[in-house]
Amino acid sequence: MKKDKEPKVTIAKDGPILWLSYNVFNALRQVSLFQQVRNVARWCGRTSFTSGYLFPELWVIGHLILGSLACWIVSAGCATWLGWVFCIYAMLRSFEIFVYQFNVLLFDPIRSGRAKYKIKSSTRMVLLLICNIFEYVIWFGVIYLFARSQHNLPPSGQFIFFESFQVLANITEPSEFPDSLTVTIANIESLIGLFMNIVCLARFISMLPPVETVEDN
Repeated sequence: MKKDKEPKVTIAKDGPILWLSYNVFNALRQVSLFQQVRNVARWCGRTSFTSGYLFPELWVIGHLILGSLACWIVSAGCATWLGWVFCIYAMLRSFEIFVYQFNVLLFDPIRSGRAKYKIKSSTRMVLLLICNIFEYVIWFGVIYLFARSQHNLPPSGQFIFFESFQVLANITEPSEFPDSLTVTIANIESLIGLFMNIVCLARFISMLPPVETVEDN
């Protein structure tokens, strides 16, 4: 069966904002680590696993475990170079999640054709989004823990996890971060939290199957 061509987005038909956003996020999707692993699998002829639904779930679960380990290692004290490695990877992974979510929400339906775009399950998507929220909290917590350790502040993992969750949920402003750079990162987390809570979760929670009540019967 001949594969349908990806619909083209043009300035004349769709406007400059959609055209620019579509192409920027398509390029960012191609350079993500997740996509690079898939590309390597394609080059090796091993696409059956990475092209299915199981691989993204294992990818998320694996990063939840990796982020938790990184948080524990940094809070327990580690070499400065290792802390920087964790921080850089935390930023890359958080950015990758954001790009992936933005594409799934806005641009994947266009790439697949609006009438043909389907997801496996709205329940599965909501669960993955909740996992992504925990990932954000953990990875930003790694950054905050390392920043505190560089200023000789007590690296309380439990406190940082709570603080990171509050920032992501937009419950409070960053209050215990040691420098302006870390506060800027916290503000970025807060903006991501707005995107997650208002746009992504609201979009897919509305697609959950309706539940009947006793009064309806």
